[in-house]
Amino acid sequence: MSRLLYLRGFEGILVHGGKPLIEGLRRSLDDDQAPRVYHPVMISVQEAERIVAQHSPSSPPVPCPLAKAQGRILREEIHADRDQPPFHRVMMDGIAISPHARESGQTSFLIESTHAAGAPPLRLNDPTACIQVMTGATLPEGCDGVIPYEDLSIRGQQAELNPGLVLKPMQWVHVQGADRKKNERLLAPGMRLLSPQIAILASTGRTEVRVGAIPSIAIVSTGNELVDIGQELEPYQIRPSNAYGFHAALNRAGFDRVDLSHARDDRSAIRQCVEQALSAHDVLILSGGVSMGKLDFVPEVLEQLSVVPLFHKIRQRPGKPFWFGVAPGGKQVFALPGNPLSSLICFHRYVLPSLFQSMGEPMRRHEQVLLGEGIGATGTSTLFIPVTLKQGIEAIPISHHGSGDLSALAESTGFVELPEGPLHFEKGTAVGYHRWN
Repeated sequence: MSRLLYLRGFEGILVHGGKPLIEGLRRSLDDDQAPRVYHPVMISVQEAERIVAQHSPSSPPVPCPLAKAQGRILREEIHADRDQPPFHRVMMDGIAISPHARESGQTSFLIESTHAAGAPPLRLNDPTACIQVMTGATLPEGCDGVIPYEDLSIRGQQAELNPGLVLKPMQWVHVQGADRKKNERLLAPGMRLLSPQIAILASTGRTEVRVGAIPSIAIVSTGNELVDIGQELEPYQIRPSNAYGFHAALNRAGFDRVDLSHARDDRSAIRQCVEQALSAHDVLILSGGVSMGKLDFVPEVLEQLSVVPLFHKIRQRPGKPFWFGVAPGGKQVFALPGNPLSSLICFHRYVLPSLFQSMGEPMRRHEQVLLGEGIGATGTSTLFIPVTLKQGIEAIPISHHGSGDLSALAESTGFVELPEGPLHFEKGTAVGYHRWN
């Protein structure tokens, strides 16, 4: 296996045999998948998104009980097992009459019988009579429409239509097969199974469904300053808030196979932790140790472990030092910056969408909101700004003191994405929006 050397002083250029590899880089792994070209300089947000999407492995489809399929990604086509509705279904409580009675202008009917939902079909014996019907029942044979109780009066066994009522064929009848025909597709692969989709699956009689397997995820926090929650800490130490923020978002999204660990700023400690994580999990998410400091060992250690880097810096604020690569077997490795605002934004902007994609969900279009106030910008980077969403569409920026100000996010609902280029964004400008949930 060829050795990939990471040179900090040369903007992350990969070197093999003393020669830089900028184009045509192929991963020296046992499988036949090859990562794209490594980007040694800062790339755009759109390029980073494209690279991550290209290297989102497809998790295998697995069977899942319908009762536990909420929120999962469908990995098979679902077809109607019969016409929908499967019979001419009564849509309103009332009476069902014959075409003869409707065409003749008859207004008074003897109630011949009563027909409820779930009962075997009935037949109208006398075309001048009617059958009382309930919502959901089959339309009785010999009838071609329903008159709701609101349009008639009943005295004893006699039904009388309101004056001036105009009747139409098959009124208040949900015609058999009007929604879908037998064997017609109901659900397509890639759909997220929410309550409507679960209800549709239940309507076909499915007890289980094939969905994308949930990947196993390792979260590794790095840093000498970190002390886990529940433990005493010194004034110069902090707690690993990033890891718990990631874990909460993953749990909410249905990723329940998550392991948390911590490594000090030490090459051997980071290597041991990363080796264990890669051997036991499908995806690795690291927090901290990815910038250019003397103790930022993460990129170096990852490449020593044959994790091929695909990019290291993105033209974005916050979150510029974001390292992404592919480990043997196609496993994704996301090394995020340590500052909490940067880390959480990168996680929601890139990591979560990639995880959903790996389970079979297509990349989503970004939600659009309107800026609640004008925002001035400097430089040529994409800006991510925490906001509170008002009235469902107006984004009000949250004041904060830089990428280390975690407490500023308490009242935020997500963050907006301001593209490169303009130096000022007017109030009312439509921009991309990413929700924390």
